[in-house]
Amino acid sequence: MDIFDELLLSINNFYPLVHLNGERNSKKNKAIIDIITSKVSSSINQSNKQWYRFINDLKLCFPNSIIGDMAGYQFPSLYLYIDFPIEKDDDNFEITSSIVLIKSLLINGFTVFFKDEYFPKKNINENGRKFPEFAKFYFLSNKEIELNSNINNIIKNYTKIYSNDNYYAHFDLNNVYVEKGPSYSQLDLYDKKIGSTAFEYLFADDYPIPIIFEK
Repeated sequence: MDIFDELLLSINNFYPLVHLNGERNSKKNKAIIDIITSKVSSSINQSNKQWYRFINDLKLCFPNSIIGDMAGYQFPSLYLYIDFPIEKDDDNFEITSSIVLIKSLLINGFTVFFKDEYFPKKNINENGRKFPEFAKFYFLSNKEIELNSNINNIIKNYTKIYSNDNYYAHFDLNNVYVEKGPSYSQLDLYDKKIGSTAFEYLFADDYPIPIIFEK
């Protein structure tokens, strides 16, 4: 079974891609909701010992970096980012560079990728806070991941704890697309015939800012 068939099978286990008599499969939707409810509860209580052991290991590995835990995110996945200082000068934007790791709770899999967020230097809201105007995701080949020491260390720490999980390239996940099938955050829009990628079905699907993909 190639990665395309494997991901489609996983997607069909949880999402209403096939309907009988025009009705949505509410049992599959409920399964996702139950996973999210359990995950958020574990996040509040910090009872997911594997995940927090992983975060603590990363703190030791990257003592000078900010590590953000997004486990409370309303999606069936565990999500974190590590900010790294970068030397990128731009007249209009302050740029934050990070490595993102997402563990899916719908499959035994994880993905890792770079993300740059661009914060306008001039536009600040009334509370003095800045919000990113857009973000760039960078697709990486397996060879590039092997050569990047930061990503390599993250993956080594991850697989030490989650030894049964498979790595899925961010590029591959975004190349598998299902037409007329909504992801979790789009389920109420089913009648609008929205399609989604494997990444949106299985890892994360709610981005409040525009995303630009670069390779």
